[in-house]
Amino acid sequence: MKVIQAWTHDKRTDRIKLLEKLGFKLVRKSSLMRMDLANIPSNVRENTQVGIRPLRRNMEEDLKVLNWLDKECFKEHFNYRPTTIEETRHFLLNNPYYDQIEHFFAVFNQKNVGYIGLGIDEKYNIEKNVKVGIILNIGVLKPYRTKGIGTRLMLYGLEKLKAKGMDKAELGVDDFNPTRTMKLYEKSGFKVFEKDLTYEKNF
Repeated sequence: MKVIQAWTHDKRTDRIKLLEKLGFKLVRKSSLMRMDLANIPSNVRENTQVGIRPLRRNMEEDLKVLNWLDKECFKEHFNYRPTTIEETRHFLLNNPYYDQIEHFFAVFNQKNVGYIGLGIDEKYNIEKNVKVGIILNIGVLKPYRTKGIGTRLMLYGLEKLKAKGMDKAELGVDDFNPTRTMKLYEKSGFKVFEKDLTYEKNF
């Protein structure tokens, strides 16, 4: 190995001091965000011409579409590693963390141009006595960004989580995300409650 990577929360000043003392450099920040589903906004310039359709797990074609969208939407992101169809299938059907997983495609001009993934970890919610749903991922193809499609997907996803009895939604986002999605999340009502810091050191 030529590079070692480590991470810590922004409040762990002891870890930060130790990593910096050992020669690690801060390379990335990511934010954990949360919102109250009682306050889902409306009229925030979502593209109402965009259709939403659920991913059908038993349809191989839908798995291929999800896998392809994931690669195209996130290939510019930090630490991105493309997944295989088998990995996508395993994530959907055999995920050890989320009891409920749903994905929805954004359809614009009869094309799949984006998607959103939702997850609910029932064990975590019972253990912590909370009702939190997770935005696992949300992406829009580059030519279709800034057209209200991401907002449409987000608001749809939030309403779905609310309908399932969740009272809060959470997500994680890279602060240096090339698509500047933090603005979308803030517009949807999310606020940062914690930050993760990624450090690296070259050998």
